[in-house]
Amino acid sequence: VATVHLGRSISSRQVTEMADDMTRALGAALPGREAPRLRIDKVRTCAREFFGLLRVNEGRFQLDGYRKDDLWTASGGALREALSLCLPMLRQTGEDGADGDDALPSLATRASDQMATVDLILSPERAPYPLVTWGEARGRSVSLSASPIDVSVPLREMLFSQVPTVVLTSATLAIGESFEFVKSRLGIDETAELALESPFDLASQAVLYVPKGFPEPRHETFHARFVEQVRELLSITSGRAFILFTSFANLHRTREALTG
Repeated sequence: VATVHLGRSISSRQVTEMADDMTRALGAALPGREAPRLRIDKVRTCAREFFGLLRVNEGRFQLDGYRKDDLWTASGGALREALSLCLPMLRQTGEDGADGDDALPSLATRASDQMATVDLILSPERAPYPLVTWGEARGRSVSLSASPIDVSVPLREMLFSQVPTVVLTSATLAIGESFEFVKSRLGIDETAELALESPFDLASQAVLYVPKGFPEPRHETFHARFVEQVRELLSITSGRAFILFTSFANLHRTREALTG
């Protein structure tokens, strides 16, 4: 959660949607004005060029090679500049209280955030802590992301050094009875620690069952076999079961198979 929260991402779809929202909001606030339309069109054009230079393959890809491409870097700078040209319009129009300006402060924040994200993607070495960056293509949209490699420094600065007491509790904080790993990952120094034994009698209240001869998860027969096993185990437990899935797609597919 800290990695996601402290990271940034931007996608071609996000920029396009924001440009559409700006067109509606500024069109209502400044009817008949040409400058807003031209600046927003510039955002769309620069976004197409910037994201269009990426190799659009399904899945994730590295960005290191793209940063060495002067054209990609220049197009990213152009997108940032186009967004910056929209900011004064959004802020000033919102401050003037023009009709239809309810969304303008939010749009100004979105544009500012997207500018900062482009800066970070283009020059991650300028961040206050080491980042990992990557791109991802899904359908017609391309997204770019940056996340801290190590969250200990920002968490120490933003959280643990700012409040007198933080209580962390979970069934998975300790390895054995040691908290050293999670402390190093989260940037925690001095602590009061307590590891408690499980209140359950696992020997009499739990069974570990590993089916033999089960196909690999990607095999075409896997899901049918999985549903068969789930149905059998639900029968044994009279429906008392909590089933975990690695994706919503598998969950919905299994539900349909069991209820169909």
